[in-house]
Amino acid sequence: MRTKQFSKSLSVALPSEHFDQIKKITDDLQISMAQWIRAAVEMALQTKGETLQ
Repeated sequence: MRTKQFSKSLSVALPSEHFDQIKKITDDLQISMAQWIRAAVEMALQTKGETLQ
């Protein structure tokens, strides 16, 4: 039996330019946008959001 890898979901509205940039990056890397967003969130959390001020 498979176990849940992720248990919470989140919908986020992005500016079109950000969406388009992420779409291009993920297409080039052949990964899902969700996978890229999860990695970006993890990186931000590692710095405790210090760059988000």
